Parts: sequence; structure tokens; C-alpha cells
Amino acid sequence: MLAGLTERVSYGAELTGYETNPDGTVTVQLADGRTDTRDVLVGADGVGSAVRARLLPDAQVTDAGLRLIYGKIPLTDEAAKRLPEWSFDGIFTIVAAGPDHPHVGMGPVRFDRAPGQAGPAATPPVPLTPVDDYLAVLVGPRPYSRRRAS
Repeated sequence: MLAGLTERVSYGAELTGYETNPDGTVTVQLADGRTDTRDVLVGADGVGSAVRARLLPDAQVTDAGLRLIYGKIPLTDEAAKRLPEWSFDGIFTIVAAGPDHPHVGMGPVRFDRAPGQAGPAATPPVPLTPVDDYLAVLVGPRPYSRRRAS
């Protein structure tokens, strides 16, 4: 997302407001008193987004109560041969006993072109960390919102 834009992105500034200008640009107001006008404002600041809070003040964030642990296991050709064919049919295979129970899942992540090669070949080039194929594994407790009081 930041390819070719690193000189135009600011970090460590707290947004206190923004306004859309008649020419389509956006002027942001920052907590330290500065203002800045740019072509676009991207609200990629997480679940507590200051941008979203101002754009959609009535929108509420709802915690679904889901948490999970995610791991990666190298997926060599030899390891792939040991997996059942159906495990390659979808993104993830989820095994669950119902909405109030823990869940586990796995999914092979195989690249047609490894990120370490694809990124530099993009226009503009994007430096990406080399990553080999892997088996994504996840496990999660039953949702916190549905846990019974002990």
C-alpha cells in the first residue's frame, strides 16, 4: 500500500479532525496544532480508528469475542505429499464443534510467485520479505462473549 509513497506518509501524529476541501483534497488537523493537506486520507489506524470515528461517528465496534493463535509450518514438497488432497481445496479447513466451542484450522499457503520475487518485479518495485510456502495453523478458544460464568 505504501509503495512509492514513503516520503508522503506521516507517522506519530494524532488526528483531531479533518475536512474535505472543494477541490477534493483533504486537510487534517493534528493534536500538535499542525494541519496538512493531501489528496487522500487513509484510515488504516486499527479498530480504534480516529478517522473512522469522525467519518462514521454512530458506527459501533462490536467485539465478536474471537481470539486465535496463528502459526506457520514450512510446506516443503515432501510435507505437501503427506497432506490429504482435500486440504488444498479451500483457503482454510476449520474444525469446530459448534459456536460455543474451541476451533482449530489449517490451510496451505502456496505462492505462484514468491513475495520476495513478486515485490521487486512490481511497478513501482516493492521490497517484500522472502517467504516460502507454508502451512497456516490456527487454534482458538470458544468466543469470550459466549463463555459461561464459572
